[in-house]
Amino acid sequence: MIVKTDLLNNIVESNKNNNTGIAVSQLYVKVNELPLNVPPNTLHTVNRFYKLIVPDSLSGATILVTLNR
Repeated sequence: MIVKTDLLNNIVESNKNNNTGIAVSQLYVKVNELPLNVPPNTLHTVNRFYKLIVPDSLSGATILVTLNR
């Protein structure tokens, strides 16, 4: 996995060359889950990162995620 920190350039720093690395072992990042089949207009309107947990029953399927402002 390629890991990038400060992707949105929120941290003021003089050296941005150290913001990319390669994970050599399992990496855990805690973010909110984006549940499947959520009715429209239920997500907050602020910028956030979400994870999508795909159940085994959908293995090999195509998933379309559409976010509108």
